[in-house]
Amino acid sequence: MDLHQQVKNSLATLENAKVKKRQFQAENLNEGQHRHAMQDLSDGTYTSYQQTLRIVEHSGDRASWSEKLQTRKHPGYIRNEFGGFFTS
Repeated sequence: MDLHQQVKNSLATLENAKVKKRQFQAENLNEGQHRHAMQDLSDGTYTSYQQTLRIVEHSGDRASWSEKLQTRKHPGYIRNEFGGFFTS
């Protein structure tokens, strides 16, 4: 693949990443209705696709990201000749 084609591919990838993905149109069912629809589906009766979807939000979606803190070895640790640590 020549360089020109690689540049075109990378630009197309960036454009596709900007487009917001279409969300599923789901009904906001309570847990009982959702469970009933899933049971009907497993029993083999006809259930519409929208009835099997449920919107669920949890606090993990909005959890703030924090940088991992650097871990430090205890001052008493010394490397031995095998690369491991031992206390003095």
